[in-house]
Amino acid sequence: MTVTQHEHLAKERAGNLKPLHGIRGFAVLLVLLSHAANDKVLLFDAINLSGAGHYGVFLFFVLSAFLLTRQFLELDQGQIFIVPVLRHYFLRRILRIYPLFIVALGGYLLLYKAGFLIVPLSLEMMLKSLLLLDAEEFFWTIPVEFQYYFILPLMAFFLVKISNSYYLLLGGVLFCLGWQLLFPPQYTAHVLPFLPTFVLGSLTAKAYKLIHERKVSQQETRTDTDRRQNLYNFLAWAIVVSFFLLVPNILEKLFGSWIKQIDIQHQFLLFGLLSSGLILTTLLGNGRIRHLMESSFFTFWGKVSFSAYLGHKVLLALIHDFFQVSPPLQFILFFSATAFCSYLSYRYFEKPLAGIHVLWKGIEGDNGRNKQVVLNG
Repeated sequence: MTVTQHEHLAKERAGNLKPLHGIRGFAVLLVLLSHAANDKVLLFDAINLSGAGHYGVFLFFVLSAFLLTRQFLELDQGQIFIVPVLRHYFLRRILRIYPLFIVALGGYLLLYKAGFLIVPLSLEMMLKSLLLLDAEEFFWTIPVEFQYYFILPLMAFFLVKISNSYYLLLGGVLFCLGWQLLFPPQYTAHVLPFLPTFVLGSLTAKAYKLIHERKVSQQETRTDTDRRQNLYNFLAWAIVVSFFLLVPNILEKLFGSWIKQIDIQHQFLLFGLLSSGLILTTLLGNGRIRHLMESSFFTFWGKVSFSAYLGHKVLLALIHDFFQVSPPLQFILFFSATAFCSYLSYRYFEKPLAGIHVLWKGIEGDNGRNKQVVLNG
């Protein structure tokens, strides 16, 4: 690939980041809507999205694996396991997750000790959560995701080597199916049952890279491009609609109570595939779903998603228990308060932490020995 093609590819990838913020926002909104529905805080009685929070979590898992793998795929195979790269990688992950995670756990623990039974958290469980061994309630997702951070560089190492899309697809399918037989789907604070979900995110990053490289190296007619874009746009719409149609309450209304026998909430591979499909079709398409995910509404929720995820339970309990108003008004208060508090947390806690970390990168000079310290301010 020529230098010009590399530059074109880099520009396209950089421009494609914005809809990913929106997809993260969509994911956290699914969680908030689900937990609000669990407490009967509904804008409309007919729209009950209880259970959709799990689908939002799968989106988080796949998106996280996609974004981090994508960064490693920009490196040569021999660079992935050098100390400066891994130090940079883990330092950013720790600063991104742990400070707010510690504050949230400590806050819920204090509230529980004070008699507010929002999350039944003990000091022992808090320590287990910080050591990535176990977690209570919605905190279970943090240990699961962080555990995959240790596996991801190895996954990226193999993906950098694979250039054949057929081997990529076949190997991914065989691994995911075989792994699920070994570790059946269950909601736990351990990565093993969710490993195929994360692997799908990493595979999607590789697939996206291969598609873009082929797009740059090959010339397509305008008709072929339009046809391909229409397909991506249609699939993106179909996937978004599927996320809502597969909510347990909506499924039961459509097909009756017998549908419960399928136990849709434990179809991990299905929602991993849907999440991967949404990311890929949104990035490659140019239709309404992409524009929606690039909107200020969804990108805002994407930016504050981590704060919203960790803090929303307090606000939900406060509004549900102490504001004796109609459910629709509780719903509006809950989302308004969550947006406001999450923005404050992001603006004055998350963002400053992301800006003060010191990155130590090993930069190869002409003689292979040049190194420098890079400060991100």
